[in-house]
Amino acid sequence: MTQVPAAVTAYPARPQPRGPGRAWHWLRQGLALWRSGIWQGLLLALLPLIFEGLLQWLPVVGLVLSKLLTPLVGALSLWWLHRRCQRAGSLPVHGLPGWPVAVVVMLLGLVVFAWQLAVLALLAGPGSALSLLQGDMAALAGLRWPLALMLASGILPAALLGLMSSHLVLAGQPLRAAWRWNWWALQRYWQPLLAWHLLLAMLLAGLLWWPWLLLLIAPLGLHGSYAMWCDIASGQAEDGHAAGSCL
Repeated sequence: MTQVPAAVTAYPARPQPRGPGRAWHWLRQGLALWRSGIWQGLLLALLPLIFEGLLQWLPVVGLVLSKLLTPLVGALSLWWLHRRCQRAGSLPVHGLPGWPVAVVVMLLGLVVFAWQLAVLALLAGPGSALSLLQGDMAALAGLRWPLALMLASGILPAALLGLMSSHLVLAGQPLRAAWRWNWWALQRYWQPLLAWHLLLAMLLAGLLWWPWLLLLIAPLGLHGSYAMWCDIASGQAEDGHAAGSCL
């Protein structure tokens, strides 16, 4: 049996630095966590993408439906990873979130998609955004740069609201507490969060030239983001000014 890295099973013993270099720690811990179960981790990370691809085969509503439901599958993958990591760890594992959390996760996914559509409309015109909404990929041929920037732009709302989604799923807290925690984390860790999300944005933009990057982005995004959440949650436990209990 492979061993889960200790850094994602318990709180650290002392406060950690909050500069941009902290993102390097999240990257290393995420990769170590992935190596602890390479094939299982890859399947878990690709599951939302496979689900999304299958839904997009549906005519007319497939794309919108995929953007609505895929975040739920992503949340399930994150919860399952948390459950696996904490079998021998010290962080609590709550049950699967109920419908209120599911609705919030779906709405956050729609916010990201709406933002990406707006960026594409700005870069390539409303007609291109409408073609994407309708799933008409043929009409988007030749728009490699606008599509790359559109993909990368989704990182902005994800960076601002993604931690709230993770906290709702993993910490079992109500929406208001998760909202406060999200903004506390952004203020305290803005430098490494900026570095981390810039890395993800560049990788996403590169998909238009190197589609195989998806096999790196998916597991890195899942495992690295989970290691990031564990690290930030532990940071709140050390901060006397934190907005409520993190776990």
